[in-house]
Amino acid sequence: MILSVRKIYSAFSIIKGVEYTGASKVMHLLNRNLFVMWDKDTRDFYGFSTDDRSYFEFQKKMQERVKDIIWDTPDKTLAKAVDEYNQATITIPRNQERNRKAKQKKVEAKADKLSK
Repeated sequence: MILSVRKIYSAFSIIKGVEYTGASKVMHLLNRNLFVMWDKDTRDFYGFSTDDRSYFEFQKKMQERVKDIIWDTPDKTLAKAVDEYNQATITIPRNQERNRKAKQKKVEAKADKLSK
């Protein structure tokens, strides 16, 4: 099973346009109850790279984090809820910070240009 998950992830992750985040989404579609999706911010936050071993270890880490949760919400899988939690607590705040820094940089560049 471990080798199969890693092989499937590896096969999808080398496809241009799918790559690492897309491969995790495909894996989630293959088994919505098991596979948690990830993106670059989530990988970075948890300290994982993009290889198949990291993907598998990430799955184990997510399962370990939620092992005591009793999930009986029929309209959403626990794996999807974990993904949404990661989005809300990791990806969105990091995107907001990047956007804030980019805007600040533009303001500073404009101010610098006006002062010359």
